Amino acid sequence: MADAQDGATTADTTETAESLETLKENLTHSYWGKRQAAARALGNLGSDEAVSALLANMKDHSSPVRVAIVTALGQLGSAEALPALNETWKDADVDVRKAAQEAMKAIEKKQAKR
Repeated sequence: MADAQDGATTADTTETAESLETLKENLTHSYWGKRQAAARALGNLGSDEAVSALLANMKDHSSPVRVAIVTALGQLGSAEALPALNETWKDADVDVRKAAQEAMKAIEKKQAKR
């Protein structure tokens, strides 16, 4: 029975790694909707690599994508994202600024629980 569980865990890990790579690639896709969907999915994935990928794409030219990125960073709860989120007060889009404020609150709340 343990072998079957180990095999399932290995398969799940491989599938997650492949999904992560696909999502990271999709963050730079030419269609904004695909980038937005990738950011949302990365927010649900919960990995340090997801945080890094999202941070690397904070300057996306599409405001709905930036909103999805900052929201995902809030979901992930990594303090590493706070400096970048703090810089969003300069963003031209009010929705991005609002989402970033909510993300910072979520991260601070998660960090306080640790």
